Amino acid sequence: MAFTNLRVYANCDYATIIWRSDAPINNCRGFALERQVAGATGDAADGFVSTYVGFAGQKPGKATVQPSTIWPIQRYIWSDYAVSQGQKVRYRVIPMLRNTANGALVPHSSRRFGGAI
Repeated sequence: MAFTNLRVYANCDYATIIWRSDAPINNCRGFALERQVAGATGDAADGFVSTYVGFAGQKPGKATVQPSTIWPIQRYIWSDYAVSQGQKVRYRVIPMLRNTANGALVPHSSRRFGGAI
């Protein structure tokens, strides 16, 4: 399994990351998005981006956030508003798998960073 067309678009306000897989991913429940940062100081830091939406049936409190390893991104696009002007970032998309209905999420073995912007 590989990702094709992993793209990052940036302006002075945020970075948008878009990807797709070349084949269906069995038991995939979403994607963790890992960020590496270099350059100027700012709000973005190395680590997994935070998300604000869990799974159906979960009722997060107001302003609740979790890393994307806990609440995976459930689509093929994400906007990262933490990136500041002058920061160089690169991203890695990791499918998060759940093999049973109530099992723990585990990362897929594909782990390659895209190019920096």
